[in-house]
Amino acid sequence: MSLRYGFLALLLAVPALVHAQESAAVLAAKAHLQRDALAPGDDALTTSDVIVDRRTGATFVYLSQSHDGIPVVGTVTPVAVTASGRVLGSAAPAAFMSGIAARANASTPAVEAEAAVTAAMVHARALHAGDAVELRAVSDDVAADAAALSARRANRDTYTLIGTPRLVYQPVADGSLRLAWDVTVESVSGHAMWAMRMDAQTGAALAADDLIDRHTVAEAGQGLAPARSYAPLAAPSPVSAQMSGTYRVVPFPFESPTHGAFSLAVTPHNAVASQLGWHNDGTTTYTVTRGNNAWAYEDRSASGSGTSAAETSPGAYDYPYDPALAPGAGTNTNAAITNVFYWGNLFHDVMWHYGLDEAGGNFQTNNFGRGGAGNDAVRLEAQDGSGTNNANFSTPADGGAGRMQMYEWEAPPVFTVTAPATIADTYLAGAPNADFPNIPNGVSSGAVTVGLNSLSAWSQGCTTAEVTNGAAMSGTIAVFRRGNCTFASKMLTAQALGATGVIISNCDVEEDPGCTGANPGEVVLGMACNPPDPCGTITTRAAFVAKSTGDLLFTTQTGITATLEIGGTSRDSDFDAGIIAHEYGHGVSNRLVGGPAVAGCLGNQEQMGEGWSDYFGMMVTQQPGDTPEQRRGVGTYVEFQSTSGPGIRPAPYSTDFGVNNFTYQDVITQGGTGLSVPHGIGFVWATMLWDMTWNIIATNGYSADIYNAAGTAGNQIAMNLVTTGLKMTACSPGFVSGRDAILEADTLLYGGQYSNAIWTAFAGRGLGVNASQGSTANVNDGMADFTMPVVATEQTATGGTVSLVVAGPNPARSATAVALTLDAAQSVRVEVLDLLGRAVATLHDGPLAADGAHRLAVPTAGLAPGVYVVRVVGEGFSLTERITVTR
Repeated sequence: MSLRYGFLALLLAVPALVHAQESAAVLAAKAHLQRDALAPGDDALTTSDVIVDRRTGATFVYLSQSHDGIPVVGTVTPVAVTASGRVLGSAAPAAFMSGIAARANASTPAVEAEAAVTAAMVHARALHAGDAVELRAVSDDVAADAAALSARRANRDTYTLIGTPRLVYQPVADGSLRLAWDVTVESVSGHAMWAMRMDAQTGAALAADDLIDRHTVAEAGQGLAPARSYAPLAAPSPVSAQMSGTYRVVPFPFESPTHGAFSLAVTPHNAVASQLGWHNDGTTTYTVTRGNNAWAYEDRSASGSGTSAAETSPGAYDYPYDPALAPGAGTNTNAAITNVFYWGNLFHDVMWHYGLDEAGGNFQTNNFGRGGAGNDAVRLEAQDGSGTNNANFSTPADGGAGRMQMYEWEAPPVFTVTAPATIADTYLAGAPNADFPNIPNGVSSGAVTVGLNSLSAWSQGCTTAEVTNGAAMSGTIAVFRRGNCTFASKMLTAQALGATGVIISNCDVEEDPGCTGANPGEVVLGMACNPPDPCGTITTRAAFVAKSTGDLLFTTQTGITATLEIGGTSRDSDFDAGIIAHEYGHGVSNRLVGGPAVAGCLGNQEQMGEGWSDYFGMMVTQQPGDTPEQRRGVGTYVEFQSTSGPGIRPAPYSTDFGVNNFTYQDVITQGGTGLSVPHGIGFVWATMLWDMTWNIIATNGYSADIYNAAGTAGNQIAMNLVTTGLKMTACSPGFVSGRDAILEADTLLYGGQYSNAIWTAFAGRGLGVNASQGSTANVNDGMADFTMPVVATEQTATGGTVSLVVAGPNPARSATAVALTLDAAQSVRVEVLDLLGRAVATLHDGPLAADGAHRLAVPTAGLAPGVYVVRVVGEGFSLTERITVTR
């Protein structure tokens, strides 16, 4: 046989070999879940994705419970099967149900797909009508603004279909499963994207998942799915200067203009992840901020379309930024488009190396034969006009374009005490939101009067009658205490008394009478107004300050002068790389959790999407010389803070408990109150990931080469663990399942080498071996635990060591696991015994390799409450560990 034809035969054989590997992996994955997670009769499983990982050779199989080949929404569960046939993955997905066949109402639709799509669009318009984010004016021409706003509202009501409707079963409140059409629709403006389940019998809306992750500071059939495996990577083609690009930006790894200076980034694309550069999609070479991975343009009109930044010279995008000008003035808009284009592409290239590649469901127009669905480059909408103080990211399933909307952030009030000298300073303040349309920009200055009540105590200013020194407030800045009435009521009182401004100080929920609100103490809030308060009649400048600031004013009382400025120059989130990476990070987590073919897996209360996004933002802006104790605030630039400021989270990220002492116990006790859902919940998760990262850096060091996913530095390893952990995470996750997915990723990637660093971080923040997440639909029903795993070890005859550890909750209510580490490949029997010595479950019986910790699920759901012994018998050793099953 000639070399030519031998090579052709090899090429023809590769797809068959890959398909055989995938088929074997699907069978192994199904057997794994059918054995450990499903009761007899509930073992019908449907594949939504089968992905061969180019780095490890493992096959990721994404399976859902199903009936008659139709999947059940929210049950997607990943299983990884290594090239050697080893199976890793969750053995007890929280969303799995019993009695599937009896719950299902039908198998064939009475409503056709087209009718379901029409009904979904009608329902989307109804949902969008209640959207609290209002469109804003963009010029000083009242008539032009009125016409533009009318057109943009019409755009918000016009919807298009994304993808193809599919039949699913939707769980409903009574426990039944309703046959439904799964339909994804998006508004033309891009301000709404919904994944809806429309009843296939009646056409009614059963469920709607908002596929846009918003960030405000106010608070298929049965069988094998198409494989997303890789074609061999071609050598990168030479790229011209025009294709590669030069950009004036705040360059990697600097987070914002306050972290580093603007400079020219020359040819910054990664030649493997973006083989044709950032301006070529294999068909067209663009001379604007558009290419294969991203299309960046301004959208000040909030129409979903706008103008991209054009070259300033061939291949160059050199637009100066002037901070003294408004974001939309001068060349600032093109500078913003260039910066968000640069960082959006850079993040695409970084994440490609860690697993969000074409087969994994990334965002590209042309996938170059590497798997996955193309035609979904991210649309980066700079200076989006549909809101302020916010940003968002829309993530449809693979093949639907992601969309990032970046907003301007209004300057916060500047409250400066000018006298007496003992308290003279500028204090952090929060602003009234857009509910107060007639509070003027400008400066109030002069004397400060602290409102008093009849007891000469600090007044809450709910009415003019209760302010005993109200006559003294005319022409001064009034100070009231939070509590007993709305913010608007206090502003109206100050206005009626002739004050030129009003400061509202936070209170203490436990100590101050009438203080019943969430977020007490040092939290600085934005202030909302709700009917029946006459929000539009308020014209007095107002600001909210921390309790300590108000206490200082109250104890001083006399001789105070101050200034209160409202409406300074806005800042542009397009220059905050932490926010850009955070938003794009939602595309990462939404595509990887549950697999790229399914959207909407992160809609439950305890999901950690905000935490993963914060983490990615910090990792791509981490720098040599950073320390674990260092304060890392999110959004310090857009919040007009110093680089060490608190940011927009409950505390800065830091391993120092004196700076950030939040644990899983806070999620349980404060979730939904002191810790918002989802941002506050995600903040605690990112805190744990940050601790874990620094634990690994402590032993493996740091590398500035963030692209090197094969590297051995601690930050590279941590990025791998988190990103591969996302692939190992089932739909509707909680903290415990997220922790276990990272442990599984450690086993797959590193043979369990970093399990101690992982456990130390999580147990230290309350997610130890006995922690329970309860229902992932409820953030308040978990149980924190700070216990590290206890390891049973034994010396073997050859001088090696074997170990067994309970690597899950103990006592266990719903599921737990053990981890077994061997010093040599051998045949092993692992079984669960009751206290009479009877085997009640066999976890493994056969050969096991010495390739890291073997994580074995213990099927506690089928065991009566009590004490059991897990016994491992190998070739020349025996180990035991006790577990307790509770209900």
